[in-house]
Amino acid sequence: MSRKFTPFNRLAVEIYDSGTTLLNDPDLDQKLATIENFRKQYPGGIYADASFYVPRPVLRYWLVKGAQRVIFRNGHEAAYEGWINDLAYTLGESAQGVRVPLVNGVEQFLMNWTLRKPWADQRIDESVLKWDTTAQGAAKFTIDRNAQIMFIPKAEAMALNDRCKVKYTAPTGQTVKRVTFNYDLQEGGQ
Repeated sequence: MSRKFTPFNRLAVEIYDSGTTLLNDPDLDQKLATIENFRKQYPGGIYADASFYVPRPVLRYWLVKGAQRVIFRNGHEAAYEGWINDLAYTLGESAQGVRVPLVNGVEQFLMNWTLRKPWADQRIDESVLKWDTTAQGAAKFTIDRNAQIMFIPKAEAMALNDRCKVKYTAPTGQTVKRVTFNYDLQEGGQ
């Protein structure tokens, strides 16, 4: 049993609307598409980046948009699979068209995910939360670090700008997005 060889000059572009449904192409623009390049790589997915160009009026509406699946086929075999990154409209003196750059599946997956850090920094020692003893009124407070960071005012009269400050040092390369805390302001007789 021999396998029929498909020549490499029969590359065609298929654009999918969703999943396995081919995009409706009433103007037959996909037939005019010229594949500029495509690469394969390993590791990180089989396919790398690619692009193709379609000569067409740039002001005419086109159903093609970003994040649609594209397959380059050589006969019936898939030669490349990727997703549309963006559309680059080109307008020249003698020609106009759309250049369509593609990204591979791994890049598409990563571009659509927001990175979330489901952890909280629960370090409460002196190396992370430094008490600023130079702040006006710092001597009028005590700091409790027993499984928490608690500011305890001493039984002394407070002036207008008396405060207690603790400076937080985030882990290397990290940023603080939200600080959550509880407070209980119980003012007795003044």
